[in-house]
Amino acid sequence: MAVSRNAKTIILVILGFVIVIFALQRMGIDAHFAFYHVVPFLTAYILPWIALYWLIRLVKVIESKNYN
Repeated sequence: MAVSRNAKTIILVILGFVIVIFALQRMGIDAHFAFYHVVPFLTAYILPWIALYWLIRLVKVIESKNYN
């Protein structure tokens, strides 16, 4: 049975998330507390840059289709 690339990616992300949670718990860091502080940082600073990157790529693709 072949597993699609998207399914493999999702499985790896979930596995990585679980490993990080267990590693933080093992080091004595409350994982929930850490993630509650990381999520606002990601939504305020990182995700807008990712959205801007993909928006620029979309504009480039649309422009290249209009010129060809």
